[in-house]
Amino acid sequence: MRRRLAAVASGIFAAVVSNHSLEHIANFAAALHEIGRVVRPDGSLFVAVPDAATFTDKLYRWLARGGGHINAFTAPDALAKEIERATGLPHRVPGALFSLSFLNRRHNPGRRPRRLLLLGAGSEWSLFLYAWLSRRLDRFFKTRTSVYGWAFISQDRGNHRHEDLGQRVHEMRKRIFLVLLN
Repeated sequence: MRRRLAAVASGIFAAVVSNHSLEHIANFAAALHEIGRVVRPDGSLFVAVPDAATFTDKLYRWLARGGGHINAFTAPDALAKEIERATGLPHRVPGALFSLSFLNRRHNPGRRPRRLLLLGAGSEWSLFLYAWLSRRLDRFFKTRTSVYGWAFISQDRGNHRHEDLGQRVHEMRKRIFLVLLN
């Protein structure tokens, strides 16, 4: 028998974190609308998604045979506008994500894809070497080989302060921690 979940009241959460999840949701527009409904008017939202146009995401999809990604996000400005429209939270801070942690064998001690052998089997030295080399290529050739995705931070429907990314992330972590304690 299927159990029905109780509805969550509107405006109940101080912070919502959607870290690499929207690419897995079939109807992400409805998910964004629901996030906007449950976050408080003075609340915060953190969204991180992979950039499907990058080499790193293509590598992930090749290694993980798609990785369960349904949505392929390729335009950060369009996604930021979609987040604003659906949630009512103004987009405050854009940021690029640089990470190959999904390849690190220490994070996934189970069976690894054989294809990963081509990249040093997920060892930390091979990931460091790739990150170092790809960032040098990005600087020299003006490419985006080291970029994995984007992060969006939205906050306070009525508050129009602008702060740097580090301060915003620090505040977001404090709010999430406080929510988890209550």
